[in-house]
Amino acid sequence: MCKVCVAGLKVEKMYRLVVSSHGIDSERARKLIKTYQDFKDHKMLVDEQRGRFNSLEENLENHGKSYIDGQFGIF
Repeated sequence: MCKVCVAGLKVEKMYRLVVSSHGIDSERARKLIKTYQDFKDHKMLVDEQRGRFNSLEENLENHGKSYIDGQFGIF
């Protein structure tokens, strides 16, 4: 897990606490919400990247190997 994800999970917990307690100044809440949104965007991109990598990896495993002159090769 990357450093952004680790820090983001901590911010997510703090954000949920703030939302449920309503006892925080508006400036801190604004910064926390911005940081939380940045984390959500990062997480969405990481999930998309992993999905595309897995798809490409499966495609390569299923369709990228050829048998040429008695040897298998990846093309």
